Amino acid sequence: MVNQTLRYFNIRRSSQKGAEDKLTLGATTRVWPQWVALFGGVLIQPYFEGYRTSQPHTWHFSGFAGWFWFALITSGLIFPAIYRKVIDEGAPILVQLAPIFAAGLGWESLMGTVLGAAAGK
Repeated sequence: MVNQTLRYFNIRRSSQKGAEDKLTLGATTRVWPQWVALFGGVLIQPYFEGYRTSQPHTWHFSGFAGWFWFALITSGLIFPAIYRKVIDEGAPILVQLAPIFAAGLGWESLMGTVLGAAAGK
């Protein structure tokens, strides 16, 4: 179980079994902007949803501090899975950040996938 967890958080490994690592050591320097994009997506998601469902459309930022910490933990947990799926070292950074931000908006389904992977399912 511990090895599976450590393997999950190793972003340099390929998501395909038996494949060689597809990232170079230098690639990890570009990880932080991508993680921040994911964090931003998770952080803003409930406020986008609140704005969309409120009548008239208004922004409400209640509970921001608690949600900030939740988004920080959640984005840390789901980042390795997203990173391995969307990374393309040759793409411009904005092209890399857009799908990661969008993935942050769908954090609920991604969290279910991560928990399933950690449990070995």
